[in-house]
Amino acid sequence: QIGAEIPEEFVRKAPLRSKPYYRLMRGLLPLAGFSKESALLAAGARDTGKAELYGAFLFTIKETSALSTGRVPENWKEALPEASLGKTGNRSLLRLGADAPELYFITRGDMLLVSLEEAGIDRMLEAIDDPVSRMNVSWKLETAWPGHFLFNDGGVLAEKASLEGLDVGSDVLRLEAAWEKTSDEGLLAWSVDGAEGWIPAEIGKALKGHFWREELYMPEPLILAAGFNIPRIVSDGSKLWGELSEAAETIGVGTSLLARVLEGPALLVIGGRSRLLLADLPGFLLELLDRGKDGIELVEALWERDFLRVPMEPRPLEGFEAGGSLSIPLSVVGAASEDLVVMGAMDVSELGELLPPKDVVDLPESALAWIYVDFPKAAEALRKLGTAGSLAQRIGISGGEGLEELAESVERLTQLGKILVIMEDFKTGRIRWEQ
Repeated sequence: QIGAEIPEEFVRKAPLRSKPYYRLMRGLLPLAGFSKESALLAAGARDTGKAELYGAFLFTIKETSALSTGRVPENWKEALPEASLGKTGNRSLLRLGADAPELYFITRGDMLLVSLEEAGIDRMLEAIDDPVSRMNVSWKLETAWPGHFLFNDGGVLAEKASLEGLDVGSDVLRLEAAWEKTSDEGLLAWSVDGAEGWIPAEIGKALKGHFWREELYMPEPLILAAGFNIPRIVSDGSKLWGELSEAAETIGVGTSLLARVLEGPALLVIGGRSRLLLADLPGFLLELLDRGKDGIELVEALWERDFLRVPMEPRPLEGFEAGGSLSIPLSVVGAASEDLVVMGAMDVSELGELLPPKDVVDLPESALAWIYVDFPKAAEALRKLGTAGSLAQRIGISGGEGLEELAESVERLTQLGKILVIMEDFKTGRIRWEQ
């Protein structure tokens, strides 16, 4: 079941020859949205480039009866104010907008069938009456879920890439998704087949999942947590290596050391609390797992360079061999042991207990990357930023106006609930959202 909408601005910027089809989809998607069930098929012929479109929708008998007698159903008129009906020979035509292509249609009981061509209607009727004529779509993902989507490029993208001198193989690219939604929760799963040739071999080998069993800091209120496995950055003269070299020079360590510290599982967290002068702000942490003595060397170098430009010794943090924390003028932590490196802006009293991420977020056995966001808590944090901005204005600090505007603009975040996105590997993933 679909009910999305293609924005008019997107249609306006589309290539001229594509505009009619985008406008057609702008009409069809709302049509699908208020039907009981819907199915859409778009196909393109490789030899002729000809586009084919087929749609099947379940409505009430009252609606399909109106269509069969040449009338636009009353309840369509608000969502599709430009919809109109016509005739050509024995066939009925439906136009969803003034600049949208005409669609041939026929009704069968409570079902509406539409196509760009008259022959398309005949094909659909044949598929209904003769099971042998039907397309054999074998869903691989969550077959019991009600929503499914399939994209198959027939090898066109690989062929086009080959003509442009790119060696991506000849595999057909297949993207499948499935979803279901209840009143307060939604689930979506996706998988991609045939993408191996598009990913350089060295990157493909570096993209490894992680079990996320180690104990890490997940401070409350937890606004955002993102786990990812950073691949090795190699000395290849690339722009990325150049930027890494600049960062290493600023810190005062070798580029190879910084590259080794970055490589591996990492966790980015926004939550807890930090303090800047008189203002309480959300804290953030970057946590790096099992960086050994390299992690300790990096943290020691950071404090030696007075990276906060505050000539103060950090207060040691229990369980860590190097670095520590400061509370004035900003709550900051930079500490390392061979097992864990922790860096960021956070009041150490808000760090909480060390916990495996799986105890806080519903993660699978292994995941390449994941991100969890609690939008209501994010909105609350931004409200506090607005308060801080108001205080800043009163004491004459510039920039507070922007913070207040930011807080006002994100009030609607509370309606988005919580979302968890998981990439199990570079082929599969899942999304879960809660109201």
